Amino acid sequence: GTSAPATVTITVSAPTITFTAATPTGGTVGVAYSQSLVSSTSGGTTPYTYLLASGSLPAGLVLQSNGTLSGTPTAAGSFTFSIKARDSSTGTGPFDSASASVTVTIAAPVPTVTAASPNSGSTAGGTSVTITGTGFTGATAVSIGGTAATSFTVNSDTSIAAVTPAHAAGAAAVAVTTPGGTGSLTNGFTYVTPAPTVTGVLPNSGSTAGGTSVTITGTGFTGA
Repeated sequence: GTSAPATVTITVSAPTITFTAATPTGGTVGVAYSQSLVSSTSGGTTPYTYLLASGSLPAGLVLQSNGTLSGTPTAAGSFTFSIKARDSSTGTGPFDSASASVTVTIAAPVPTVTAASPNSGSTAGGTSVTITGTGFTGATAVSIGGTAATSFTVNSDTSIAAVTPAHAAGAAAVAVTTPGGTGSLTNGFTYVTPAPTVTGVLPNSGSTAGGTSVTITGTGFTGA
């Protein structure tokens, strides 16, 4: 004989997408960056695409659909965000993996020093100079000939106003330090011994025959 019909239920589970994020290398502000954030992906139907799940990417960078983080970063810092993989299943798909956390560190650029204007001044210091270059934002120190500038002001990422310290005569390096490192211009400033000045003579008169002893006052007489 024939049995009565039986009901059969088949449950089809969604695939499990397993995604492991890579550990990316760091980048530098202003330097082109391209790094895959994918270590491995399995399950479901290939190909996979990758999406930002939470958090914010470093400024200037974008996440490509193939999991590559690329662009030119514009801000320094440590950035943590999460991404996930998505398969190509049709029907009730596509299906997503659990999100994975990624941290990318973007370093400040090492500054460069290209010029100081004026590029010479008195050994006594006190010369106001404008230092030009790149990467000056956040500068923490300025030195000339290895001695800290008397004062400095960061005008922009490419300009610093500084006052020279006293220093021996000769050429000296101009250096700027930021969180990204130290940039230096060899022989960027030359210290010169100032010409002497005469402010008085005592006594201020004497015989035409000469022989009058006088005291001359002024500055810069050393080495006369």
